[in-house]
Amino acid sequence: MTELVQVTAQYSNAVLLAVLPYVSGFAQKLNLPISTPVTPSQVIEFKCDPRKGQIGGLVTLTNGFRFTFLDGRVCVYRSPQSYFSLQDPELVPKFYSPVKVKQKEALQITCGAIKELGYTDSMFHAELAPKVTPPERIGANYVARYRFQWLDPNWPRPRTLGGIAPVLVDVEVDASTGQIQMLSIASSIARRPSPKIDVIPPLLREDRSDEQKQLSGGMKTEPVSPAYSAAFLEAVLPQLSDFAAKVGLPLRVPLTTDDVDSSRYFCGLLQGKPIAQLFLRNGDRFNYEHGHVVAFYAHDAYRKFPYDGRREDFVGKINMTTNEAIALCERAIKNLEYKTKLPKASLGVGGPTSLGGTNQFTRYIFYWWKPGEDPEFASFEIDMESKAIKSVYIDDPSLWRDPPKIDGPMMAETNAPPKQ
Repeated sequence: MTELVQVTAQYSNAVLLAVLPYVSGFAQKLNLPISTPVTPSQVIEFKCDPRKGQIGGLVTLTNGFRFTFLDGRVCVYRSPQSYFSLQDPELVPKFYSPVKVKQKEALQITCGAIKELGYTDSMFHAELAPKVTPPERIGANYVARYRFQWLDPNWPRPRTLGGIAPVLVDVEVDASTGQIQMLSIASSIARRPSPKIDVIPPLLREDRSDEQKQLSGGMKTEPVSPAYSAAFLEAVLPQLSDFAAKVGLPLRVPLTTDDVDSSRYFCGLLQGKPIAQLFLRNGDRFNYEHGHVVAFYAHDAYRKFPYDGRREDFVGKINMTTNEAIALCERAIKNLEYKTKLPKASLGVGGPTSLGGTNQFTRYIFYWWKPGEDPEFASFEIDMESKAIKSVYIDDPSLWRDPPKIDGPMMAETNAPPKQ
């Protein structure tokens, strides 16, 4: 089970100072246009990893360069000139440029960078031919970027799943300058010992008291009045029932207040907007935000954000293909009224994993995210043995709605005497 820590300023600063030498070394080895050694004054934002024992996080420099440090190494680097990290399609013309670097030379630059970072070709199967995305022609112009991706050749179903096979290394090379603009290393074999720090942060534990209940995950919220909380529950239950029906959850609908574990129900304000978390009496959990259900976690799910279960507790037989599981998820996403064309799914946790004998880990986690965006907008956990959805996260601005309007005061009244 993953434990979270309270990311205090002292802890965050200690982690940042431990990470920056690795960022400096990475920048030097790739000859990036960054002044080294990198100092805290060059950092505009640091998002510290809140997981216990994980020394790392996302470092963003004042010049827009971003580095993700995890498992003892920089695993993701993106420059502001990374085309494949682009989020605004209107900015595509800024990447028009003449192609001066041939594909063979760009590949040599990529392989040289892998070696310079201390990795061998065999670690990523880089001795094999990569998947290549050449410079794209748009009218009379070229987007001057190469992309080289080495897929896991041991993945059992790459032919049937297309791009679902895990990408071990992903590199973007500027076809005009030969500069590497993006590099991502996802292979677990590249992990190295994490740096040591002296600051020991306190654990983040969920407080079940009525006075201090918060959402799972440690989100800071403001309380609402008991009357508003009760009325809000009544108002959102039809939406929860609708969600359960559209996703195909094995729940008796419509859900009523009798189905809810009132001792574990929470309603509050996050940045002035109402949110809620409720558990059913069977242990299933719903999270409500942005005017819709954003998450569901079955009582017997492996993935219950912010914690994961033990893999050895989820073993059995695989009774469906990955394609069938993806289709099941995508039907649910469309039923939930996501109208935009879905990007290809990516398999995170899961895959054929033996846990001794004939036992296999039966829970697969699939992710959907938009090009250039780090957080996913949807993810599902599928029980590959029972062919059932066990957890759902889906939150995209296109799905946001106005929350239910509740009569009466939202905030709890105070006993303060009136002003004279």
